[in-house]
This record gives sequence, structure tokens and C-alpha cells, in this order.
Amino acid sequence: MEIIAEILFGIFEVIIGTIWEVIIQIIGEIAFEIGLRGVANVVKPRKDRNPIVTTIGYLILGVVFGFLVTWIIPDSQIESYNLRILNLLIAPILAGAVMAIIGKMRSKRGQELIRLDTFGYGYTFALGFALIRFFFAK
Repeated sequence: MEIIAEILFGIFEVIIGTIWEVIIQIIGEIAFEIGLRGVANVVKPRKDRNPIVTTIGYLILGVVFGFLVTWIIPDSQIESYNLRILNLLIAPILAGAVMAIIGKMRSKRGQELIRLDTFGYGYTFALGFALIRFFFAK
């Protein structure tokens, strides 16, 4: 009976850890978007910017933000290496989807959108963030 309880507790711990890592990335991305939106109101981006350069920029910003969060929260909530790899694949997709949903909500309200309000740029930012968490969080 103890073995079953330990297995169930282990599974519960893995699920909670994975959810926590995804939540950290989504909250971080939303916080960054709020800050970026504030800057965008002061310096309006030109419509003809190169999307490749913009993608690289969001990847770099995700890496920088990933380092900042890892400095503040150095421990990963996922102990298993295989689950960390799975998180590296899933978390950016979920974060990109959340940013796309936020973009659609803003669009319906008639608010001005920034590039981070799309799946692709949201995914790219979150991928940079997740890569840093994967390699540097303990």
C-alpha cells in the first residue's frame, strides 16, 4: 500500500511541477508583453520591419527574460530530465497559444496589436525562455 501511495505522490508531484513551469513561462510572457506594450505606445514600431529580425529579437528577449527569471527562481520544479525535455517542447506551444488568444481578444476590442500578440512570436519568445530554464535551472 505504501508503494502505491509513493507512486501516486510521485505522479502528482510531476504534474504539479510541470504545470508550475508552464505557468511561470506564461506569466513571464504576459508581464513582458505588458511592459512591451507600454514601450510600444511611446515608440511605435514601423510596419515594414523585417519579420526575421523581429523573430530573432523576440528569441533574444526570451533568453534575457529566461535568465532573469532563472536568477530569481533558480530551481526547476521538474526533476526528471525526460519531463524537462517534454516541458521544453510543450510550454512554448502553450505560451504561444495563450498569446494568440490574448491577441484575438485585443483585436475584438479594437485594441492595437503588437507582434507578441501572435502565436509565432509568442512561441519564439517562450522558446528562448524555456531553453534557458532547461539548461540553467537546477
